[in-house]
Amino acid sequence: MKRLSYYPSEPGPFTIVMPNRDLPAKGWNSRMGPGWSWMAVSGPFSGDRGPSAKYRFGVFEEENQARADLQQLLDEGNHVQDGGKAASVLRGAGSGELILVANTNWAFGLYRVEDGEHCAGAGCSFYDGWIVGLENDPQRARHINSEAGYGRPMVFTASG
Repeated sequence: MKRLSYYPSEPGPFTIVMPNRDLPAKGWNSRMGPGWSWMAVSGPFSGDRGPSAKYRFGVFEEENQARADLQQLLDEGNHVQDGGKAASVLRGAGSGELILVANTNWAFGLYRVEDGEHCAGAGCSFYDGWIVGLENDPQRARHINSEAGYGRPMVFTASG
């Protein structure tokens, strides 16, 4: 697993991800914090090529609003193979920042965006922080890769 190398400041066709509806009914802000956002990382186990991220490019006022938006993407099943399984794991996860490893092709981050911080920059930092933890625990990283290879989505929070 590798860290992300950069984050874009503006959305583009290869850097944005969203559910089928563009904007949620409520709780939506600009791309700057404070609030919550989420991201999708393709190729989290991609070896030399490294991962690439797609960002929601929006900040929600509350965690539950950002989580519901990510939940909708997974429930739609258009972005992740067997999104229903990943959605079920996300539903059972506790509150707070998290990484959801859906399979070997996709991981998702739900994270806090601080006041004045860009949502993509916050996501990049959050994901890279998780990767640093895995670099320090290679046995855990191998376990995650193995479980993802068997199609078993997993959630990781600050507490474990």
